[in-house]
Amino acid sequence: PAPQTNPAFLEGFSDPAPGPSNVGFWEVAVGKVLTLTLVAVDSSGAMVDIVLLPSPGAPNGARLSAQSGITADGRAAHQRVFVFAPTAGQVGLRFQVSFQPRSHETPENMGDRRDYVIQVATTQPQWSIATLAGLCPWPLVGGVCLPQGIQAAAVGCTYTYVVAAALDCSLRDGLRGCSYSASYNLSLRAQALPICEGCGDAPVAVRPCGTAPLGGGPAATEGCCGDGVCSGVESGAGCPEDCGPGPVDFAVADCVAGGTCDASVAGPGGCCAAPLWRQAQVTAATTATSYVAQSIVAVLVWRPQRQHQGRRVLACVEAFDRATDPVYATGTAAVRQARAGASAPSLCVLLDVAGCQYCVPRGATLRSIARHYLRNADWLRLYNANPLIPNPGGLIAEQRVNLGPVYTVRPGDTLLAIAAEMRTTVKALLENNPSVPADGRIYAGQPLCVLVCSAAA
Repeated sequence: PAPQTNPAFLEGFSDPAPGPSNVGFWEVAVGKVLTLTLVAVDSSGAMVDIVLLPSPGAPNGARLSAQSGITADGRAAHQRVFVFAPTAGQVGLRFQVSFQPRSHETPENMGDRRDYVIQVATTQPQWSIATLAGLCPWPLVGGVCLPQGIQAAAVGCTYTYVVAAALDCSLRDGLRGCSYSASYNLSLRAQALPICEGCGDAPVAVRPCGTAPLGGGPAATEGCCGDGVCSGVESGAGCPEDCGPGPVDFAVADCVAGGTCDASVAGPGGCCAAPLWRQAQVTAATTATSYVAQSIVAVLVWRPQRQHQGRRVLACVEAFDRATDPVYATGTAAVRQARAGASAPSLCVLLDVAGCQYCVPRGATLRSIARHYLRNADWLRLYNANPLIPNPGGLIAEQRVNLGPVYTVRPGDTLLAIAAEMRTTVKALLENNPSVPADGRIYAGQPLCVLVCSAAA
């Protein structure tokens, strides 16, 4: 008769330890390597084969070593090593691999199988945003500063925000945080062709020309990225083809430990906070495990220019994988796209730039504003448009001044008719309303900034 055999995995040597149902769960990021070591013995001392079950099989790129004999716990044992390094095309996928020890002499004698679920990790940022004063730029919703909102702005002011993305790398229920094997080398950057679903009553986006706008309708040919005009909600960061990259156009810089945020600098002046870390205690199926989640902190700086006057401009920051090897570079694919509260793939600010106001730079006077920004307009007209300013030479930095009266377009109006009525010129109307296209098209209800009786000094 065939000898009695009893093949089994050797606990304490096989990795990872199984859960209550002999199922192990592992997460691994693209670019990291998952190694499972399996050791089996037979109580009779007979040879054991460790078999990868053909169903469900193994993911592409996985390797299983040849079997080798070892000594474990003072006994002759057999070992195989399973290695899996996922590629960019496998991000977010879930696989199962199953192993079973079998008697080499009597293959019908099998031990308990062991199943491993392998999740190729993704991450979900938990965003926070604050001004340099530590305040949320817009009203809280349910006590939460949501990662998307509208900021009133004016040409001349510098808007600086500290943004942070606390990374959550686990899809497993009850498991939070990033273990080393499930983490990516992420950073933050300005998003090209940004989209904000929560910036106002309707979604706002920078769309390429030739694509349908959000909500449907005909393909866009104007006010879109690629029409050669910096209009719509475009910026140099969101559409450099039309707006051109500028030195102060939505600059994003990672935090530098010990740096400072200087709002007077035209661009990120370092960062006012070192990278943050948070520690979370989680309970897995069999043991309590500690995971560490990294917070990526950066500064977002923007200073509206004349071309933005009277426009709404969208800026979004996204998390992305820094890897550059095409096999392992996931870009933004490693970031889950679901939105819920502060969890989102990106953080967006829609800046509503006033059409007829200017933010006073340090040391400016009404005379200097009229000369440099309004191109030699009569400064007394500017003074008359701001009756609450007592001293034209004693302005406060970042104080807003009115550039002139605002005219609301009526049905049937043309720029020529408005210029005649308001005692100005069509050229002046176009210069002081950059949001109006060169062909002079306007619409009823549109506000226009009018510099009455402007003249060279």
